[in-house]
Amino acid sequence: MTSFRRLGLVVILAAGPALADGLPATYKFTKRMPNTEQYVELPNATFDDHVCFEVTGFAADGEHPAEITIFDGGGREVARVFKTVTARGARWGMTFCMTPIKDEDVPGEWWFNATLDDNLAASASLMVAYGRPKGEETKSRKSK
Repeated sequence: MTSFRRLGLVVILAAGPALADGLPATYKFTKRMPNTEQYVELPNATFDDHVCFEVTGFAADGEHPAEITIFDGGGREVARVFKTVTARGARWGMTFCMTPIKDEDVPGEWWFNATLDDNLAASASLMVAYGRPKGEETKSRKSK
């Protein structure tokens, strides 16, 4: 065995446990525009928004168990979804959409956690408030 092959074997053996935890995923928050099928990215949300958490990442080709868990501003778990995702070309993705419930959910900083193969792939927060953003409120008043 050449020195180069030995070095490669050592690198693979040393990196194996780290790669087993998976690579971090990317995420974005989007919302569905009212009365359309169009989705736009958003920096924060309101209880009037149909909010989506989109996660994409890298994994070995094949099926993987995935999970998204959402906590409201009070720290209460408001949603948990399990799904088997299929990675193709080393890429996988998962999206979960929801609308906050005014009488149950708490406004504030909401946390969205995504796991793949029981390893945390992404964790992100989104500010969720009652009512509409100020720009939209002004537009709707002007149109009346």
